[in-house]
Amino acid sequence: MMLSVALVALSLVASTIAGAVPSEPAPGTEFLIGQDCTVKWLASTDGTGKTTYVQLMSGSNEQMIPVTTVTQFDATDATTTQYTYKCPDVTLHSNVYFYQFTSTESKANPDLIQWTGRFTISNGTVDPAPNQDILPSGIDASWGNAALVNQADVKPAPPTAPDGQGGTTEPTGSTTAGSSTPSPSGTKSSTGTNGSTTKGGSSTAPSSTASGSSTPTPSPTGGAVAWHGSAAAGMLAAGLVVALL
Repeated sequence: MMLSVALVALSLVASTIAGAVPSEPAPGTEFLIGQDCTVKWLASTDGTGKTTYVQLMSGSNEQMIPVTTVTQFDATDATTTQYTYKCPDVTLHSNVYFYQFTSTESKANPDLIQWTGRFTISNGTVDPAPNQDILPSGIDASWGNAALVNQADVKPAPPTAPDGQGGTTEPTGSTTAGSSTPSPSGTKSSTGTNGSTTKGGSSTAPSSTASGSSTPTPSPTGGAVAWHGSAAAGMLAAGLVVALL
């Protein structure tokens, strides 16, 4: 009986995902310049996020710096839950990058902005982050301000970007259907693609540390995911199911 109740609770939580919820890359993942960079998310289940943008970001939790706009997608399409593109040449080869998800709805309600954990883009040699920030708890929240080496490749911030980050122009290029088996996040792939959306991506829960707060700031784990309270409740419910089993 208790197991049935827990499963019902899980189904109710799963039906209330507002907008896309990023799941990868997880904190500490490393990608190589010129090879595959992959970002994954959970699809929206409440009809919001039909116009969602992903930006590559750097900077601190308090002052986030856009690097470039990566892609635009429909978060309500459950068959498209990841995007792969060629990792850009960047100025810092450190664990200072994260993705920011914004949508038409988050422009009106900043609480709906989402982030991944901080990850590394490098040439094979990883340098320390310029600003070391080790919290009293031992958590590494180090950061740095980065940019594309070739500024001509920068895609402007989208119209859904938070005030202060600018942006009124949509990114150029188009999203095309690509391989159904992109390189897993964190794998140093030997091949690259020039932007492909994969059908039927991961549906697992985000691997970054979840927070029940709806405050639109990355967590002190180094940029991670600003989950809705329902998502955090889902994790708790999942833990309950495991315990019951």
